Amino acid sequence: MDPYDNLLADNPFEQAEKLPVTGSVVVLMDIDYEDRGLELITPLSRALPAGEVHELIVTDESNPRESSVNDCSVIGFLEIDRGGVVAVGDEVYLAEDQIGTIAGFDASHAPNHYNIVVQADNPKPGVKMDIDLCASIEFE
Repeated sequence: MDPYDNLLADNPFEQAEKLPVTGSVVVLMDIDYEDRGLELITPLSRALPAGEVHELIVTDESNPRESSVNDCSVIGFLEIDRGGVVAVGDEVYLAEDQIGTIAGFDASHAPNHYNIVVQADNPKPGVKMDIDLCASIEFE
C-alpha cells in the first residue's frame, strides 16, 4: 500500500532536488530470465542507507509498472556507499555509462534486499558487460 496513492497525481521526485545515491558492484551475475514474474511495488521511491546491499536487474519491457516484469537480466548486487533516496525515473549510471532509468522496485526478497529494476535499451547480465567488480554505480 502506498500512503500517497490518492494524494499525488504525479511522481513528486521528477521535480525534486536530491543528491545522487552512489555505490559499487560487489557481485557480477550471469542470469537471463524469460518468465521471472517480478511484481513492482506501488511506492515510487526507496530510501537506501549506506552499507545496504541490493540487486540490480535490467529489462527492456516497455511498461514494466503495468504488469509483472518477465524478460530481464541480472547485473548483480551493489553496495550503497552514499545513501539517500532513489525513485522511478532516476537515471542509472554504471561505470560512468548511463544504462537506463529506474522502472521500480520488487520486494520479493525484502527485508534482505530490494530488486532495483532498470528499464534499459540493451539489457544483459553483469558478466557480459564491460565492467569489473567494484565498478561505480550512481542513481541521479
